[in-house]
Amino acid sequence: VKFANEYQSFLYYLAENNLM
Repeated sequence: VKFANEYQSFLYYLAENNLM
Protein backbone atom coordinates (compact mmCIF):
# COMPACT_ATOMS: atom_id res chain seq x y z
CA VAL A 1 0.00 0.00 0.00
CA LYS A 2 2.80 2.41 0.88
CA PHE A 3 4.45 1.78 -2.49
CA ALA A 4 1.16 2.43 -4.31
CA ASN A 5 0.70 5.65 -2.36
CA GLU A 6 4.16 6.89 -3.38
CA TYR A 7 3.44 5.89 -7.00
CA GLN A 8 0.23 7.96 -7.04
CA SER A 9 2.07 10.87 -5.43
CA PHE A 10 4.70 10.64 -8.18
CA LEU A 11 2.02 10.70 -10.90
CA TYR A 12 0.39 13.69 -9.22
CA TYR A 13 3.76 15.45 -9.17
CA LEU A 14 4.21 14.86 -12.89
CA ALA A 15 0.66 16.04 -13.57
CA GLU A 16 1.30 19.30 -11.73
CA ASN A 17 4.49 19.86 -13.71
CA ASN A 18 2.62 19.22 -16.96
CA LEU A 19 -0.08 21.74 -16.00
CA MET A 20 2.60 24.31 -15.39
